[in-house]
Amino acid sequence: MKRVVHFITMTLCLFLGGSTVWARDYMHFNPVDPDTYILRGDIARKSGDYTKAKGNYLAVVLDDAADRYNRKKAFFGVAYCDIRTNNPYSAIYYLNEFLKNFGDGGSFLIPDTLYVLGRTCEAVGSAPVAKDRYRECIQRFSTGEFPRKSQQRLDFLAAQDGNGEGGNDSGHGHLSGNDPFDGGFEIDPRSGNDPFDGGFEIDPRKNKLDQLREKFKQLHEQP
Repeated sequence: MKRVVHFITMTLCLFLGGSTVWARDYMHFNPVDPDTYILRGDIARKSGDYTKAKGNYLAVVLDDAADRYNRKKAFFGVAYCDIRTNNPYSAIYYLNEFLKNFGDGGSFLIPDTLYVLGRTCEAVGSAPVAKDRYRECIQRFSTGEFPRKSQQRLDFLAAQDGNGEGGNDSGHGHLSGNDPFDGGFEIDPRSGNDPFDGGFEIDPRKNKLDQLREKFKQLHEQP
């Protein structure tokens, strides 16, 4: 039905306008526009509706014709929503895809992605990979929120390991070894791009339990 309405509207635009100008104006406000999906995703994310937000971001991720700026926001947005809904492995996939497709230039969302990928890898027990992402963030971006947070995570992990890695050589300071995210610790000003702000933690056990429940349900439904 929607396709029929779309076709009729386009036909009327072309007929009344006598050119493609009306059609282009209509398409500009059509929901398939990447800007619209990103806006809807941002609104849903900020309201805590991460499932709806992810759906809007995914529409842009899957649109190869979408512009680079919106696709970067979409990949990061999907991963952000995955983290907040306790799907770390899906988040890791999209964060890696972001770096594979957009990590070779500029700075928009790249330090954010490196840090968030590190935090997510930490959550699933991949500390060595996390450390590599933190180091890359610090080496590539010497200042800003996410290099600082990356150094804090390196210091925290080093204190856990007892090897003193990190320290003051990067210029980001040394912590005592207490988890800087305990008690809802936050760095201001916040960018709004850190899904771990406010002391949020992924629970990988919940993810595995949900997977087992789904598998059990599928087996139970088999004839």
